[in-house]
Amino acid sequence: MVIILAMMATPVFAADADCQMRVVKTKGEAEVPGQPIGAHMDVTVSITEKSADKARNEVAKRVAAIKQVLLAEGLSEDDLRTNTLSMSTNTHHQTGEITGYTTKHTLSIVISDIDKLGIICAM
Repeated sequence: MVIILAMMATPVFAADADCQMRVVKTKGEAEVPGQPIGAHMDVTVSITEKSADKARNEVAKRVAAIKQVLLAEGLSEDDLRTNTLSMSTNTHHQTGEITGYTTKHTLSIVISDIDKLGIICAM
C-alpha cells in the first residue's frame, strides 16, 4: 500500500499594486510505502417485525450466529464489539398507528490477520 501526498509552493500576489498582502499556496508530493496491519469493518443486522420482542430476539439470534462463525475463523471476543443497538417503532403515515418495530445491531469487527480478510468478507 502506498500513500501519496502532494505539496508545491507557489507565491501568489494580489492584483492591486498598493496591496502588500502576499499569499502562499502549497502543493507537493510524497510517498509512504507500507503494508496494512489489519482491518476494521462494521456489520449491521436489521429486522422489522410486528412484535418488539420478536424483532429483538431475531436480531440477537442472527448476531450470535455471526459471532459464532467469526470466532470459529480465529477471531477473539476482543475483536468483536457492539457499536450500535437500537429499536424504533414503525407507524402508519396517516393514522400514526404502530405497524411494527425495527431493531438494528451494528457489530464492529477488528481483523488483525489481514490474510483472513477475504474469507471473512465472503461470509
